[in-house]
Amino acid sequence: AAVAPVAPETLTRVARELGADVPAQLEPGVGLGTGAGELVERFPPLAAHAFAVVPVPATLSTPVVYAEADRLGLPRRADELTRRHEQLRLALSGARRPPDELIANDLEAAAISLCPAIEPALADVRACGADRALVSGSGPTVVGLWWGEHARERAAAAVTTLRPLHAGATVSEPARRNEAVPRQLP
Repeated sequence: AAVAPVAPETLTRVARELGADVPAQLEPGVGLGTGAGELVERFPPLAAHAFAVVPVPATLSTPVVYAEADRLGLPRRADELTRRHEQLRLALSGARRPPDELIANDLEAAAISLCPAIEPALADVRACGADRALVSGSGPTVVGLWWGEHARERAAAAVTTLRPLHAGATVSEPARRNEAVPRQLP
């Protein structure tokens, strides 16, 4: 059965109901979110890159991960967040590949603390040659990032190696702004 297109206003409303940062995902491209993720500043495309997405068979609650980050003393001070935000803005404005130290997830240590199975998945992704491996959001999913002209091929080779260890591992490339984005809900 065919799925009828969803009006953009409906799609945006549903996205907002799912989470403050979800509407930003409706438009492909590079964005830097602030606030609860609802304030998004757009930037030019990054250099060629691809991801390996590695699901970890566990469940983590985002509020629980944030509470663990607080317990571990991970939150950044306001002045540090302001400095980091400005570094990201500058890097995304001028660089086609941001410095590795700016590609980080402050919730990673909290997610690992609550779900130790994340650590071996990160190690496996690193062992497959990822330029960067990190926890996605509040976890437990892990992503590997490959940069360069042959990033997709390198990430695909890694996924072939990872699948026996991590069922569901997939390759993903970022959508570009000029590519069509489906406006349908399954």
